[in-house]
Amino acid sequence: MLLKTGGTSAAQELEAPAIVHLHSHPEGARAFSRVDDESDRVLHDDLAKIYEDGLPHASAIMMPDGELIARTYQAGRYVSLDGSFVIGHRVQRFPHQESSQAPAHTASHRQALGRGTTALLRSLRAVVVGCSGTGSVVVELLSRLGVGELILIDPDVIEERNLNRIVNSTWADARAGTPKVEALAQTIRHNLGELAPRIIPIQGTLADAWGIAATADIIFGCTDSAEARMHLDRMCHHYVMPYIDVGVDLSADEDDGIRYAGLAVQYLRPGGDSLFARKGYRMSVVEAESLRRTNPALYAERVRIGYIEGVEEDRPAVISINMQAASMAVNELLARLHGYRAGAPADNAIRRLNLVEEFQMASTAGPPCPIMAPMCGLGGNPPTG
Repeated sequence: MLLKTGGTSAAQELEAPAIVHLHSHPEGARAFSRVDDESDRVLHDDLAKIYEDGLPHASAIMMPDGELIARTYQAGRYVSLDGSFVIGHRVQRFPHQESSQAPAHTASHRQALGRGTTALLRSLRAVVVGCSGTGSVVVELLSRLGVGELILIDPDVIEERNLNRIVNSTWADARAGTPKVEALAQTIRHNLGELAPRIIPIQGTLADAWGIAATADIIFGCTDSAEARMHLDRMCHHYVMPYIDVGVDLSADEDDGIRYAGLAVQYLRPGGDSLFARKGYRMSVVEAESLRRTNPALYAERVRIGYIEGVEEDRPAVISINMQAASMAVNELLARLHGYRAGAPADNAIRRLNLVEEFQMASTAGPPCPIMAPMCGLGGNPPTG
């Protein structure tokens, strides 16, 4: 469970886990009673004496239908949280306050998804790591769906070679070397005006933006970097965040033909299996990418002598395939929020599409990852190196 207040994660400024006290109201009373007030006061005062860390602690009530109502207690004062998330094979949010009136441009979404899902989207803070071929489309789709806040993370600028696949990029952006995150943010603000989500563009890596990214409700990984995927994997578990990974595999043959074209969208839940356990990246590639970034000369020498495998730098890319992958990723979010998909959610943890042989397959989630799952909810410092 992730408790969220004021649009930011409860873990935003904490260096250690906070404690949440949970109890039920079987008769359905949707408020803390005087007995709750007194027991919470005694419990949290005692916890403050034991831990002496100054951290706020939280208490929550569970309703018979699974709804959660939560608050924090610090320095003798109760503060209601604006909502609670329950993250499993489905993602549920229980708002504690009435949502504001929905904007007119979300009317058709309400017809398809209902008021509850549309309101939930408005309350979401999503982080998109990688704002190129697939990431730019994910950003566009989330903005048009009415997601309330977006954090965009990418270290690169727009170049002429990117214009074939980055949605909303321009020739002027390429000439000026505009950061990808800034170009996307500016275009969305221009196109949607007052209806645009709040956007936080960060030109850097996930490691650079670790503290801000950890405040999001959900992560989209739109990068082909093994090093970035490892950090995304960690953040999913350490900060109790659902993670949707988008991957495109396009291989050309020697005759300028297509040897293979496929894509995969994976949903990962904190405390479950991991992208590493699913072989979504290899540590040897993570190490090679890290060395190339921190010591290019040593990296080149080790590749030359065959000590390490070289990292593929330029890969084939086709915008129509990127768009299909991005659309699948955003629809994955809607399926986890709204539950429109037939079958058990756990049976669709991995969805693969082979565009050459024209078939699609879904795979179930594996058992909890012995490396990542024990770290669920521990937070932690940003990665180094």
